[in-house]
Amino acid sequence: MVEENQLESSSIVRYEFCDVVVSKDLIWGTLTIYKDSVLLIEGVDYTRTDNSTHYIFRIVYSHSAHTIEITGTYAISEFSSIVLILSLLMSATLVVVVMSKRRSRQHFSRML
Repeated sequence: MVEENQLESSSIVRYEFCDVVVSKDLIWGTLTIYKDSVLLIEGVDYTRTDNSTHYIFRIVYSHSAHTIEITGTYAISEFSSIVLILSLLMSATLVVVVMSKRRSRQHFSRML
């Protein structure tokens, strides 16, 4: 969940903050935050609070487009290895079945 709000505004620079909420089930350990590939410092560039289920990061930034990356010592990957292996195995099985059906049809049509 991301929540953006205006923190302070002037005619030159507009500062805002963004609240990023991350489940503790997805990422844990030592957490680091990068903004546009630059390491942010907790207490200076952002604050972190948490409850029993989530981490809450409040990141202050100047108004424009930024890329925020949050990394942890441990995380659940988007695609686990077992899912990838099972997908490849299923694809290979499908190819074998299709090729077998084609061969049996060709063999049957030759007999006629």
